[in-house]
Order: sequence, then structure tokens, then C-alpha cells
Amino acid sequence: MVVEGSLTARRRMVEALAAGGTVRSQSVLDAMRSVPRELFVPRFWAPVVEGGGQEVREWRPMAGDLGAETALLLAYDVDRALALKPPQRYPGTGQVLSTASAPRVVGCMLELLELSPGDRVLEIGTGSGYNAALLRRLVGDTGHVTSVEIDNEVAEEAAAHLADAGCGDVEVVVGDGYHGVPEAAPFDRVVATAGCDDIAPAWLAQLGPGGQCLLPLRHGAWHPVTRAWPDGSGAQARVEAPAFFVPLQGRQSAALPWPGDHRSRHHSEPRLAALPDAVALALSRQHAGVAGADKARWNLAYLLPLEDDRAVSLLALAEGASLAEVHQRGDRVLYSGGEGEQLKDRLVDVAEIWLSLGCPGYGDYTSRLAPVPGRPPGQRGLPRPDGRAGWEQQGRRSWTVERYDFVQTVCLERAA
Repeated sequence: MVVEGSLTARRRMVEALAAGGTVRSQSVLDAMRSVPRELFVPRFWAPVVEGGGQEVREWRPMAGDLGAETALLLAYDVDRALALKPPQRYPGTGQVLSTASAPRVVGCMLELLELSPGDRVLEIGTGSGYNAALLRRLVGDTGHVTSVEIDNEVAEEAAAHLADAGCGDVEVVVGDGYHGVPEAAPFDRVVATAGCDDIAPAWLAQLGPGGQCLLPLRHGAWHPVTRAWPDGSGAQARVEAPAFFVPLQGRQSAALPWPGDHRSRHHSEPRLAALPDAVALALSRQHAGVAGADKARWNLAYLLPLEDDRAVSLLALAEGASLAEVHQRGDRVLYSGGEGEQLKDRLVDVAEIWLSLGCPGYGDYTSRLAPVPGRPPGQRGLPRPDGRAGWEQQGRRSWTVERYDFVQTVCLERAA
């Protein structure tokens, strides 16, 4: 019964990914159809609401009890990430540190990697091992997958899951993925499966000719999936897709480059203000997006952290106990706290800047990441024109983002 249910669940998952356009290549669809996800999540933690509050419950998909069917459905929900451990305290909040990413995100990143049989891949963050198994299917017997996991317990479980799935030749290394795995280099692709504050120099150095990195590069409070490739001593980069990820652990855990508090906030006696009609109209143009957000909101959300360091959540600014955020309807701003009105005005100002630029999308920006000679990793301090506000450079609007090892110059390629 479980095997039959798994096959049905996998088929439906693949059909949903194909129908939504997330996955188009037959090789990725075949890989996701062939790997049983429940082997990699024999238990996981899923939030459930009980008694008016949120609690965490452990589900056991293969246990054969009354919860097994429900757990199997959760395991193959295309938009559900599964926590491999219960939430822990992380920078002041209950943060899940290790997850199995949602199948839609997994499929999207596999599609973007453009893997071929024989490729050598370095994965940063093994997690459950499910993604490594899919990578192994895609590179075939002539390729090789090396996966680095900082949590020894998670790594041991992932290695066991991979062996059970017939992927025991995936090399699982325990360590800080920041350093890569030089002894296994060169790689055709480096892929990170957790939110990164920066690209690590080792990842670029360990790429072979024509190699690329794919990583969720932190941008305010979210992690756009970003393609990066070596360029001299640094890299060039372009955003490919919107996403949220749990943060990468290890040396890069420096809360850079946006130092603000990203914990969830709740309004106390919120006030409302209407957005300008033209902005509200632009935000109301619905496009299917990730996690229920429409494309226009993601597009505005890419500009917001470039213009203001106080960006939190997707479309919100916070300072101390004050908060201002664009309502889900997209036609008004909710704000609260002593600085709420000032934050509301600034949020509206950035929205109008976005409108004046022609409502650029996250894919309309390109980046150059350059190392800072003589600056120790993780130390900030370079001057920025007008804080983080953009400036004109060779006819293009540009911004500077100070990361851990690199300084990123973001340029808007398409302007109004």
C-alpha cells in the first residue's frame, strides 16, 4: 500500500511540476519520478495549528500508523519544505536549520543547473540527501556528486538514505561547505541548497572551465536563486528565480549584508494608508509566483533592499518596534509603532522609484562581485553613495552591496 501510494504521489508531483512550467526537461522529470522522496524523510517536523497557536508535530511517513497517508501527502506537496529537525534558537528566533526543500524549488534549481551525464557536482548542504540523489541520477554513472554537510548527525542519516536509494556512491563530506572540497575538484557545477550571505571564493576556485555556481544569495529577507560564474578574481551573477531558504551555517553565518532584525513582527493597533493608484495597479497584475506571491511583488521586493537596509520580510521595512508593510492586496500599507509613519512614507517612496524605473523585474539586474584587497572576510566598512540608494553609472542605475568576501555592484540593465 505504501509503495503504491508513493508511486501515485510521485506521479502527481511530477505532473504538477510539468504543468506549472517549473520543470521542462525530460531528464529532470524522469529523475524526480524515479527517486522516492519518503526514503529521505522517514520523519520530519511539520507545523500544525492547534488551540489557536502554532505547534510542531513529528510525522513518520513509513510507520504504517494512521498518520502515514497524511505524511506521504505532505512529503510530495510541491510547495512544502520539510524540517529535518525541530526548530532551534538561531539569532534570536526559533529557526529551522535543516530542511528538505520544497519539490518546486528543487525542480527549479535542477532545471537551472543544466546538468549532463558525466558532470561533476559539488553540493553545499546535503540535508536529507534527496537532492543529492536527484543530482546523481542526472550526472549518471560517468559523473560524480560530492555533498558537504556541516551537521554530522544530518550527514550520517543522509548517507544512509542515499545508500538505501541506490546512490551510495555519492560522496558525503562532513564539514563547513564554505571551504568546498578541493581534493574532489574541479567541478562543473557548485550548487548551494541553503541561503548564502555571499558566494565563497573556494566555490569559484574549484570550478573547472565553463563551470558555474547556483546559490540562493541573500537579498534582504529572501534568497533569490542566483547563477554566478567566475570573472577574473571575482564573479558575474544574475538572478534566476525567487525563493526563501534557511540560512547556511558555518563561517558565512555573519548576518550580512543586511544587519536588520528579520524576525516576524506583528502590528499593534495598525494604521492604514493607500498606495498611489499607479503603484497599486502595477502590484495588482497577478502572475503565478513562488509561495503564493505574485511576480510584481517579487519584482518590487528586489529593489526594496537595494534602496533601504531596513527591509524585512518580502515588502516591509522595520526599525526597532516599528513596522510598515505592503498589504497582501497590494493597494495599501499597514504601519505601526513610533517610526511607523516614516517607514510607511519611505516604503511608498521606493515603490514610486520602482514605478518610475518601469517596474523592473528581478531578472533585469546583473551583478559583479569583486574582492576587497586587504579587507578581512566578513568586515564591512566601504562607503556607499547615499547609504544604499542607487546612483547612475555609465547610464545605468547601480547599487553597492557589501557581502562577506565580496562587494557586489548591482546594475539595472533595463530602465524606463
